[in-house]
Amino acid sequence: MGTVSSDEAFKMLSKESKAYVQGKAEDFRLAYNALHDIRLELGLTQNEVADTLNISQKNVSSFESRSDMKLSTLKSYLHALGGELIISAKFPSKDACIIESLSD
Repeated sequence: MGTVSSDEAFKMLSKESKAYVQGKAEDFRLAYNALHDIRLELGLTQNEVADTLNISQKNVSSFESRSDMKLSTLKSYLHALGGELIISAKFPSKDACIIESLSD
């Protein structure tokens, strides 16, 4: 069997599968741009954030393009932007609660 392009493969998916893939692609796009967008909204460059964190601009770019990272990395990045990481959890039968600590 030969290879097919991603466009051809997408055309072969069911309607439900296409919707799922498109949703995941949108989630990834939002996650990919979220940190970048926050930094730009604050008027900061990657170089300025890198200087604050004592890392290279390339590492800042890498942080901004990750879809998954350690909470400590995210906390440091947000702190360099002048922000604070706040984690909350929402349950169907309760109001959202803020998680104060992740340690035992």
